Amino acid sequence: MIVAGIDVGKANLDVSVAEGPVVRFDNTVEGISKLLEHLAEQDATVAVCEATGGYERLVVERLRQAGIPMHLAQPNRVRAFARACGYQAKTDPQDARILSRFGSVFQEHDAGTPTPEPELEELRDLLRRRRQLVEQRVQELGRVDKVVSLAVAESTSRHISWLEAEIEVLDREYQEKIQSSPTLTQRATLYRTVPVSHGTRCGQINRCHTGRSPSGIGPAGRQGPCFPGGRGSMVPGQRTKEGPAGHSRWP
Repeated sequence: MIVAGIDVGKANLDVSVAEGPVVRFDNTVEGISKLLEHLAEQDATVAVCEATGGYERLVVERLRQAGIPMHLAQPNRVRAFARACGYQAKTDPQDARILSRFGSVFQEHDAGTPTPEPELEELRDLLRRRRQLVEQRVQELGRVDKVVSLAVAESTSRHISWLEAEIEVLDREYQEKIQSSPTLTQRATLYRTVPVSHGTRCGQINRCHTGRSPSGIGPAGRQGPCFPGGRGSMVPGQRTKEGPAGHSRWP
């Protein structure tokens, strides 16, 4: 097994195959294509990178499309492993070599990191964007009653109207994508039937802590646009400061 360690940054990807020399590629579609060619030349059979909050998503998807098993390592485990190996300073080239050694020692490629489904990833992107817009709307609603300038008040109101329109567009796209996919429709139906747990007793599903639904297509606590009365649901005529129409607090 030949392991490639990939240290992921916003702009760059540092790669070390079998703890060898580090080669840097751009974290772009073109750069990742060159990275794949490099891995093929080095006969790499497994790749390891850290979860970096989203910057790794493109390279992870492309590696899996290329048939290279991928392990998405937890940063705290990698840091503990590095300290155990005697590494103290943190540099990108060193991190790539550490990741290569980590994968060689633990041999956990693809453990706990299922291949992402494109349609599911697209739904999650829609939900992330919707959540961002809802947060902006809440902030603007908190400002509109406090401004003194009429021009600023009008600007804030226009921005709120634009945010509401964009949220409605995202809600429609979300529903259309679910309805166009039998798999997602089945998952959405399953999600509606799972009771929401707010406790921490053993055996309960606690979405308050995980932040993700068991089906993977909705936010925690029935907050999506599919659930009447839930946070983010669409109930005509109902408006609250928490979000768009029907964006009421789930008890």
